[in-house]
Amino acid sequence: MIYTKISSNSVTNDVGMYLSELDSHADITCCRKGFLLTSPSGKTCSVEPILLTYKPIKSIPIGTCITAYANLATLETYILYFHQTLYFGKELETSLLNPNQIRCAGHIVNGCPTNLFQTAHQPIQF
Repeated sequence: MIYTKISSNSVTNDVGMYLSELDSHADITCCRKGFLLTSPSGKTCSVEPILLTYKPIKSIPIGTCITAYANLATLETYILYFHQTLYFGKELETSLLNPNQIRCAGHIVNGCPTNLFQTAHQPIQF
């Protein structure tokens, strides 16, 4: 993951708020609506569910996805780049961020639920 800081007076489109969760069970970061697939690799994959009652999802594009993160404490907005991700678009309810993939990019990830610690640190530190 790479991040770019943009100023608080930059012009942005209000596209809404979308949930993302840290998920170490996901093998790779999985992006949904709220992310933009900016650099498709031209490759796709099929995603196999863990339950036999569900069918595989075919032709999920792989590539670089970006999203905006607004830090309400500092009023700064960051553009977050996630490389080698699966882009599900509207097919996924919540984006799943793989903490190990973020750590491999050199960032600190606090996997402890925020209700269990008393510090003001964000789960991901740049």
